[in-house]
Amino acid sequence: MTQRVKDAIRALFWPQSIALVGASPDPQIIRGRMVEAILEHPFPGPIYPVSRTHSQIRGLTCYPSVEALPQAVDLAIITIPAAHVGMTLESCAARGIRAAIIISSGFAEEKSEVGEARQQTISDIVARHRIAVLGPNAEGFLNGQMPLAATFSPTVVHFEGELQPADSRGAGIAVISQSGGVGFSFFNRGRPKGLVFSFVVTTGNEAGLDALDVLEHLLEEDNTQVILMFVEGFNQPQRLRQIATQAARRRKPLIMAKVG
Repeated sequence: MTQRVKDAIRALFWPQSIALVGASPDPQIIRGRMVEAILEHPFPGPIYPVSRTHSQIRGLTCYPSVEALPQAVDLAIITIPAAHVGMTLESCAARGIRAAIIISSGFAEEKSEVGEARQQTISDIVARHRIAVLGPNAEGFLNGQMPLAATFSPTVVHFEGELQPADSRGAGIAVISQSGGVGFSFFNRGRPKGLVFSFVVTTGNEAGLDALDVLEHLLEEDNTQVILMFVEGFNQPQRLRQIATQAARRRKPLIMAKVG
């Protein structure tokens, strides 16, 4: 993994600014729930909604396009229809945005030629621009330390209390899941019992980053002491042994559940 990609992954998980592409004021739909999650668990940096139909959402000024943003943000969260995702991701890269989460569905999970072609377009853009992308068809992620609730998971959106206790002192559990629902269920069951989560990351269809890429990064996070994975399979299974060896050297337990 090149230093440029490592820096992009760092921008993904620790962004200083965010664009919500396709933002909506309606909390009953996913696009609106993303806005709600980030505002209910206040993200400490600038937030820029991108919307062609709204001038303002919950007190935040909206911008009609990625090109119109006042700065090149670190992270774009994309929730627009699948047909427009490729073009938008290309615009993000051209604008200097280094990382994105694609929440939108309608890709290879549909088992159709159109969906698979759309997903290949994303992979091509990622390879060409070397940006860090989670998804598509992802449920987002949680960085409990910032905090950043970049997810529409109801377990996080409606969680009452601190996403991570102020006195946790770096004893966090990181969850990496290829299933969004299962990934955030660990948070849902564990947090009320006092468990501390540094990250919960869902990888979706893995057109960009895969579970092992995320694992490799999270091993370097000082506030992550244990890593729990829920996976169906790996694109490069031979990497698992190498990364697991790194985990052992760092004395960070790696717990994995494989299904399918």
